[in-house]
Amino acid sequence: RPPRSTPKPSSAASDVYKRQPIGMIIFVTFVGIGQALLAFSAHDNMKSIVLAIFARFIFGVCGKSVGVTQSAFVSDWFKEKEFAFAMGMTICLARAGTVLNYIISPKIYGATKSLAFSFWFGTLMMGVSLILVMATVLLDQDTEIKGKHKAEKKAEKKEEPVRGNVLCKFSVSFWFVVSCLVGFYMAYLCFVNISVEYAQVRFGFNKEDAGTLASMLHFVAAVTAPVIGLLLDKFGRKTLITFLSCGLI
Repeated sequence: RPPRSTPKPSSAASDVYKRQPIGMIIFVTFVGIGQALLAFSAHDNMKSIVLAIFARFIFGVCGKSVGVTQSAFVSDWFKEKEFAFAMGMTICLARAGTVLNYIISPKIYGATKSLAFSFWFGTLMMGVSLILVMATVLLDQDTEIKGKHKAEKKAEKKEEPVRGNVLCKFSVSFWFVVSCLVGFYMAYLCFVNISVEYAQVRFGFNKEDAGTLASMLHFVAAVTAPVIGLLLDKFGRKTLITFLSCGLI
């Protein structure tokens, strides 16, 4: 799993390539390279902490940019009353993948007693992801053709290149949402990152059971995200939901 605090300089590139196949393919390819390097670093004849850190850096930078680019695709495909539900479904599937990781990874390690093999299994999954990205790109090409005439009508105002000073143009409400997200991740990830070890040390669970228990947090998110998205599309009240969510956390 990529480190959440990894800087994402390639997010600006996501804005440039969000409607071009090369952007998504490059990001996913580098995520796969990062995972492969991590697998190499775990071999008994290697065991390089420097290589492992470098691998996770690549994985983190490009992994989060995949999420940015994915959101750009979704924003183009779904509009207005469909958008929140579509984003909820992407979160649902992402969290479902995390749940499977918590459950399957300890079982793979328990069966093979090889950390490197577990990482190589992750590399295999990244290869599958790359194939799915290529399929997505083909679907998006059709979307681009159908929407080309609409884009031409809106091309009266020339797009400005992405610059650093764009941050100064964001509204106060945007920074409020960002602050809410920062607070959320500070409260949420501090526990999630140690949840497996906590369950083992505090309650005596083995690795597999601790992984299953830790996955419950993501399972709840996977189930509720589409429902909340559907409610937001139907009734709105985004600000109220944000306040309630922060209060519950």
